[in-house]
Amino acid sequence: MIRVGIKKEAIEVLAGLIKRCTSVLPAHRPRPLEACIALRNTINLYKLHQRHNIERRKYGTWLDVPSKDNFDYDRPYVYLSYEKSQYEPTVRRAVELLREHGVQVWTERERLDGKEESAKTREKGRGLRESTCILACWSDEWMESNDCRGEWNVFAQRINADNKVRVVERNDIFILVAQRWNQILDDEMALLTWGNTIQRKTIHANYNEDGFEEGIRELAGSIKLRFTLPNHEDEPDYVERKIGLVLEPTTDNFDFFMPYLFISYKSEDAKIVEKVASFLRKQGVQVWRDAERIKEGEIWPTQILRGVKHATCFLAFWSDDWMKSNNCIAEWCNFAVRVETSTDPCEKKDCFVLRASRWNGEVKKIIKQKAWYRKVKHWRLDGDDLESSMCEKTLTELAARVKERFLGTWC
Repeated sequence: MIRVGIKKEAIEVLAGLIKRCTSVLPAHRPRPLEACIALRNTINLYKLHQRHNIERRKYGTWLDVPSKDNFDYDRPYVYLSYEKSQYEPTVRRAVELLREHGVQVWTERERLDGKEESAKTREKGRGLRESTCILACWSDEWMESNDCRGEWNVFAQRINADNKVRVVERNDIFILVAQRWNQILDDEMALLTWGNTIQRKTIHANYNEDGFEEGIRELAGSIKLRFTLPNHEDEPDYVERKIGLVLEPTTDNFDFFMPYLFISYKSEDAKIVEKVASFLRKQGVQVWRDAERIKEGEIWPTQILRGVKHATCFLAFWSDDWMKSNNCIAEWCNFAVRVETSTDPCEKKDCFVLRASRWNGEVKKIIKQKAWYRKVKHWRLDGDDLESSMCEKTLTELAARVKERFLGTWC
């Protein structure tokens, strides 16, 4: 357990259990049930550590040319799935070209060479679990290989996993067709390619022709785009309440270290929200809105959670459509968890509701479970006439209230 870097707490629990179990005094030894509970707690800590290591996306590029000798699990890499008999020469040449273009590649032939069977299984599992992307070399032989299909299934499970923060998605799967394939997908593969929507690169050239090299170069560029998604080194790592205002906030000078308002809305209200966000910025309120803050290629649920996690205040555009949206409800619930957490500086006073579209007054049961939702401040807007003096007055009042929370002057 020390070898795999298990957390100190788990080692202390296990050491204490061993010490008591080996005591020469029977009275000091734990009862069987107590020992089982302590061991279970240790295992849970170990699993938590494993989950922490796996459930994070790795970002970055190589300054030098990656090779089999300088492979680094802590940097992003693509797992290569291929049928072993087809490695030479096409797959081998593809690996060489990918590395020449700065893509770190995990191949079974290189990473498992010389290892025992049990070690091979563990290493292969790690290669799949920690990979940033997967590149499958489809062919007739690949489709008939249980090993290749198994590798695809494992990565697909990572995408379909019901995790709060998913670190891989469909855009991290790539297909290379450079060998004979009949273009037929069976029912299982049709399901696990999400309706055959995966990025596919077909190269109609031999491995030693210019067309092959050009195709791999384009493929390398697509993979590196996934490697170099923003790593968000600007993200705060503390939970103290942020105080202050951004001078003339815009969509370009957003600062996670300063207070900001997270806006939760349904896409049907996007135009209304855009105008409201613009007005609030002119009033000095820094705003987080998904259409502006989430960049192309980023994992959407991860960035939404990140936005909620560091928000100072939360504004929900309640409507019939909002109440029917699982994503919107999840955003509210995630902020509600922060409100109810004693170590988090957020309070129910930091939550606001704006109604600018049709709403029948029905509130989801999961929101009703917390009585404090009734005390949330509501504002009403005419979504069809945002230029009216009444709407301007309402938004000015909302901006003033939010800024008071940003400055800590409204209690």
